[in-house]
Parts: sequence; C-alpha cells; structure tokens
Amino acid sequence: EAQVGRAVIPVSRPSAGISSRDMERALSAAGMTAVPPERETIDVIPEDFAVDDGERVANPEGLHGSRLAARVLIVTARLASVQNLIKSVNQAGLTVEDYIPEPLAVSLSTLRAEEQKSGVLLIDLGAGTTSCLCYRDEVLQAMSVLGVGGDHITNDLSIGLKILQGQAEELKQKAGCGPEGAAETLALPAGLGRAPLAIPRARVSRIIELRLEDIYSLVRRGAAGPEIGRGLGSGAVLTGGGALL
Repeated sequence: EAQVGRAVIPVSRPSAGISSRDMERALSAAGMTAVPPERETIDVIPEDFAVDDGERVANPEGLHGSRLAARVLIVTARLASVQNLIKSVNQAGLTVEDYIPEPLAVSLSTLRAEEQKSGVLLIDLGAGTTSCLCYRDEVLQAMSVLGVGGDHITNDLSIGLKILQGQAEELKQKAGCGPEGAAETLALPAGLGRAPLAIPRARVSRIIELRLEDIYSLVRRGAAGPEIGRGLGSGAVLTGGGALL
C-alpha cells in the first residue's frame, strides 16, 4: 500500500539558491507523514518538488526561492507481515538489510526508461494478488497491491462450473491461453467418482473475462485514480502468470 507524503520547508539560503541539503531536508520531512500504527514504512520514494508554489520539477537544485515543497510516495506494509517475514529470514541464518516493494522490483526488471518517461501502467497479475504501479515523466506516481489474482479466477470456474479446483485450473489454462480456433468444447476426463464433462469453451471464457474485468476495474480505481489514462504514452504493460490469459 502506498500513500503520498508532502512537506514544505524554508530554504536555508534563498539568495544562494536551493541546495542538495535543502532537498534532503524536504524529502525527510515529507517522509515523516504519519502512517497507521498497524503498518510499517518500508520505502520512501521521491516524486517531485515545487519552489514557491511554482510548477513541480524533478530537480530544483540551484533554483531561487524561499520555500521548497517536496512530495514522496510512502510505501507501507502490515507490521505483522513484515515481522513474520524477517523472523523467517533470520531462522534461515540470513539477515535482512533492506526492503524493496515487489511492484517496484518487477518494474525494474520489466520497464524500459523510455516507457517510464512517456508514461506507463504496469500490471503484475499474480496468483493471489495483482500489483500495479504508474510512471509519468520517469516519476513513480502511484503503487498498489490488490488482494485478487489468478487463484480467484480458478475459484470462480470451480464454483460456476461445479468442478474441482484442479480441473478448474486446467480449464483456465486451456481456455485462457489456448490458441485461436481451438475446440469449442473442452473435455474433462472422469475422476474421483465424477463422470466426464464437456464444457463449452465460451462459458469458461466468459467466467474468466468477468473476473478480469473486475480486476482491471480495481486497478483503474486503485492504481492512479480516475485520471489513470492520461499521459500514458506507453499504455499498459502486463506481466506475471495471469498475463497469459
């Protein structure tokens, strides 16, 4: 989960221009934004600055003004989850030196610099969660982790078609990833006292489609708000196992 932190500080020597020290002070103050007690800050990511209520800039060093505003993205996680993860790592004989949010790590291995500059939305469709983040002008604008993913599609198929979870997973992969022109009927062999089934491919695809529409709707609301489509010259990039659907 991420929230925006903001702070405004007086410039130490306005006549000399804004220094790197002024920028560090502004970022530090913005990073002190309060977070809920049940969450822990795991990363503070600089976004941009503004001088004397002017336009926002990525690097104000050397500019003249009396006030410097900073905006950061504060990434938090459930305190209990962080503590449990650290304990598990320590029990394995290792030490945690630093944290990096999973969506940010995925973006570093997936997105090109030109995509981040022109604007891009990254959607990582995992099994239990869907992570998303948004870049504009090489600045990370928003980040979110949603508690829904490919496993929910499997569960929808299991309930909707009254089949076992394993059968539902197999159907998801066949219907969601199958080549164009594949058989219109998908056959499930008999097993565990159940008769063989012939299920229309269109029905399976529709169940998958409905859940994906729900996920993308949550992404639209949670990743960057109603203006998500503006300024994204590189559109959306899909990754993760669910991207094959």
